[in-house]
Amino acid sequence: MKPKILFVDDDENNLKAFKKDLKLNEDYEILISNNTNDAYQLIKDENISVVICDTVMPNTGGLELKARLNKDNISTPFIGMSGISEYRKQWKDLGCYFLEKPIFNSDLYNNIEEALK
Repeated sequence: MKPKILFVDDDENNLKAFKKDLKLNEDYEILISNNTNDAYQLIKDENISVVICDTVMPNTGGLELKARLNKDNISTPFIGMSGISEYRKQWKDLGCYFLEKPIFNSDLYNNIEEALK
């Protein structure tokens, strides 16, 4: 069974790009969500292996989603992403990996594989 990777981003173009990446689709099952409420439900309902989530989104962002998961004792590995490098420390403080946009495929794959360990 392929690991399930959940991408969460309010930017539909980013979601489409992640979904279309052939290497990812060969190695992983890809799920996408454009908001953290739906993402939270997917994480609870599906056997998600890794979450990759944007930091800043309308309503609630990735940091709030991770804090909610922590509060509910859901320990799914998490990779935060942002175009603002100052978020790195906040993600690291939550025990997460961090990718700075623009994201290079090699960095993405390396972080996913590290999170799956």
